[in-house]
Amino acid sequence: MDNSWLEKAASRYEICNYKTLNWILSRSPLIEGFLNTKVNSITGISYTNNSGTRGPKFIYGWIQGRGLEALVTFAEYYKDKNYFFSKKILKRAEILYYSLKKLYFRDEHIFFLYDQDLKAIRNSNKVINFQTNEKGIFTYSDAFAAKGLFAASRIFEPSNSKFFEQYIFDIINAVENNFFQMDETVEINLKKYENISEKILRKNLIDFLREVTPIILQSPPDFSKTLSV
Repeated sequence: MDNSWLEKAASRYEICNYKTLNWILSRSPLIEGFLNTKVNSITGISYTNNSGTRGPKFIYGWIQGRGLEALVTFAEYYKDKNYFFSKKILKRAEILYYSLKKLYFRDEHIFFLYDQDLKAIRNSNKVINFQTNEKGIFTYSDAFAAKGLFAASRIFEPSNSKFFEQYIFDIINAVENNFFQMDETVEINLKKYENISEKILRKNLIDFLREVTPIILQSPPDFSKTLSV
């Protein structure tokens, strides 16, 4: 393969990532400072309160978890390349961290979807119900949130990292012992909804978590200089 193509592709990705991050940072936050990426991905037009659960009154917990991990990862990437941009990312990530942490400590889980009062809900065929909270059952939303919370806590609040590290291991244990539910559009009740396809997906998730866990448990990046200015 022509190396010049790879170099050009890397440059394009760099520009796209930078512009996307700037766009995210420029958006007015949702309630409690949550990230606002509520736009039609094809038209680029923002969703409104008439857009159902896609609208700004609803929060997708798993997206906030993934967003938090992405922000702290990009802050590390840019800290030597663009110091002030890295600091700007960290400032936004810190707001998101404390909001997501608050939800986690309230429920001991992060859920797929929340209403405007930050109550966990589920949307089954456009019918909205409150989501159940089964303490011993974990979901993909938990997995995304745990990674983000753990990564961010080591920068903003190292004293709490132990809680989110345990959150990760609780999820792994749930996956390995069949207490992990894939579908969050139904009530969280593993015994009621478990099926063969979920068991296969669960095995794939175990393999994935075993691969990424040693990576995310590595020493945290050093932001002491960035945070002190």
